[in-house]
Order: sequence, then structure tokens, then C-alpha cells
Amino acid sequence: MADYDHSHITPSGYLKSWADGKLLTMRLVTNPGQALPISPKDAGVRRGFTRERQPDGSYINRLDPALGELEDVALPLLLSLDQCWPVSGPRGDGWPS
Repeated sequence: MADYDHSHITPSGYLKSWADGKLLTMRLVTNPGQALPISPKDAGVRRGFTRERQPDGSYINRLDPALGELEDVALPLLLSLDQCWPVSGPRGDGWPS
């Protein structure tokens, strides 16, 4: 199982849309004149952001893996909307069946 202590607060799939090749340019608030190359995988993350403390004092992270699975399914659909807009289908309500 992957280590989800490196939690995305911005989906990496979204960040890939802004990447030039495989990198983004990151500017830190503390030094906006400095531009640093960074991969979408490493951008927009916080340590332990989505972990939950259990009653026994241990920590679990269910949210980040679940969001990753959702992103894997949703992003290709969202990125393809421009190719199939307006959405229409046989149900007559505008959505494919």
C-alpha cells in the first residue's frame, strides 16, 4: 500500500494540465522571485493533511486513497467533455445511458 502521508490538497491530475512537459513552475509565497521546477506529483501537497486520529490514538488515512481512485475515474471524463458537448443520449434527458 502506498504511503499517503504526502496528501494532495490540489489533485495532481488537475496540476498536470498546467505542466510544461512534466514540470510545473512553483513560486513560494516567502520568495516570489524564485521559480522552482516541480512535478505535479510533488506540488500541492501537505504532510498528513487528510489523516484521521482513531480512538486508540493511532492514525489512519482513508480519504486520500479514496480521492485518488475518484480522480482516476473522473479526470478522463472531465477532460473529454469538450469532445462530446452538448451531452445527449437515448434517455432523452441529455445524458447518455
